[in-house]
Amino acid sequence: MSKKLEIGNKIVIYPEGGHRYTSLEAKNGLVNQDFNSSNFPKTLTAVFLGIKKGKDGKWYEKYTLKSIPKELNEFCLKGKLGFVNLIEELDAISKILQGRAEDGRKILYSRSINIEDVNEILGVVVDYKNKKVYQKDYPSKNINELANFGKRRKIFPFEAKNCSAIASEFIKKNQLECTAYSYIIEDLKISEKRKEIVLLNDGYYLASRSVYVYSSFANFCEGYVRNGVVSMYRSLFYSNGYEDFGYLAVRPVFYLESDIQKEVIEEQQEEKELKEAQEIKVFEYLKEIKKQEEKITKMQKDLNKEVKKLDKMLKEALKLV
Repeated sequence: MSKKLEIGNKIVIYPEGGHRYTSLEAKNGLVNQDFNSSNFPKTLTAVFLGIKKGKDGKWYEKYTLKSIPKELNEFCLKGKLGFVNLIEELDAISKILQGRAEDGRKILYSRSINIEDVNEILGVVVDYKNKKVYQKDYPSKNINELANFGKRRKIFPFEAKNCSAIASEFIKKNQLECTAYSYIIEDLKISEKRKEIVLLNDGYYLASRSVYVYSSFANFCEGYVRNGVVSMYRSLFYSNGYEDFGYLAVRPVFYLESDIQKEVIEEQQEEKELKEAQEIKVFEYLKEIKKQEEKITKMQKDLNKEVKKLDKMLKEALKLV
């Protein structure tokens, strides 16, 4: 069997050149931006994030880059267009990461890291129903640094057009729901190894969106990790129409087919062999029991014969008396 993987285990990747993506101004809201995998270094280091089962029933290993290459170090999103196309553009840029791992396995699928990935690494639970964010082993402590999380209010007439066009996922029963939250990584009670996976020298995007709802307006936000903070509160667009922008890095996540398939086959074979051995043992026991039963039956027959012989001798003896 292959060695069991642990969160944070490293693997070397040999990126494949010739993969390009141009994020158009019509998508990112600012300017055309080109990304080319031919500008990646010859090798990249990635860290293991976990095992996932695909829809095809196979198991896949999930990884993210340990550090972000210069080619992905700066991407800009601006305003309404940037907010609407955030996930699509970050995933498209991440897809230029192709190639093979040091053991020859091919990168099967690449996308941008998102808030769910980060929360999973750090053991963070987002509870919209009870309006709090906490570590799974410490449910009583709310780690969210932002107010209004989970709160709702009616959409104002001046917001209606913008909200209906870009924020349907944040509208609950014709009310705008605040989904933005933020927490400090160093405050978490978790291993330094896991913190180091998330914390990088470069700030990077999360392919996740949110809205922060104030009493009189709302901010439509992107997710990010920067300066020791995981946050879903970085405004790109406001319900009054005002737009903002910023630059951050793109951090890909990718998948490799897992060796666990071999382990499963081996385990199934071991179980099969064990079951067969048990069945053989049971068969041998039953065979021995049957043998003993036949032996006992024969002894009973012989005993009955002796009893009949003794009974006959007793009758003949009584006649002589």
